[in-house]
Amino acid sequence: MRQPQAFLMDEPLSNLDAKLRVQMREEIINLHRRLETTFIYVTHDQVEAMTMGTRICVMKDGLIQQVDTPENIYNLPANQFVASFIGSPPMNFIPGKIVVRGGGLAFGTKRFALPIRKSLEAALDAGKFVDRSIVMGIRPEHVALYRDGAQGTPFTAKVRFSELVGADRYVHFGAGDYRFTMRIASYERVEDNSELEVVLHPEHMNFFHPDTGTAVR
Repeated sequence: MRQPQAFLMDEPLSNLDAKLRVQMREEIINLHRRLETTFIYVTHDQVEAMTMGTRICVMKDGLIQQVDTPENIYNLPANQFVASFIGSPPMNFIPGKIVVRGGGLAFGTKRFALPIRKSLEAALDAGKFVDRSIVMGIRPEHVALYRDGAQGTPFTAKVRFSELVGADRYVHFGAGDYRFTMRIASYERVEDNSELEVVLHPEHMNFFHPDTGTAVR
């Protein structure tokens, strides 16, 4: 009986309905654990990649963009392509500048300024991004409604529309020239065209070079 060193699976679940796809993902995961052999799994479905993979290779136009764990692919993307490709809704991107504020660095736009965590200050300073343009990225779940006692710097944004998706509600905002999305619980109600105070969690900010899209860290 053959004992291959690796199995190649090229989109094996693409023609299955959603329910059967979930069942087959579990079967493949269990098979992988039982055989203790490398599985190379090709897919365009990010849910399959994130739930089944122990290491993920993201490719664009035949070029490898990042090889990493699912957690790092999601939280620490190597560039803007990876950040926008993984995640639904994708990461928000807001252009701004790195400014000196209160003895440290902050990310600033016309509407707000957010302190930057100390672990990133050295990379931004060494890369000569102070007083220069940069792109900040933040996931929708790290945008929140501002409430009494909440941490962060609030700013006003207008609700363009919202989407109810199961247990989640995706709220799409406009703030001047900026567009961004917030993920909240479905039971929280918001009205279209209303203005709300929101905060961005600065500890979850990613930064990208404005020209190359490469992550700065």
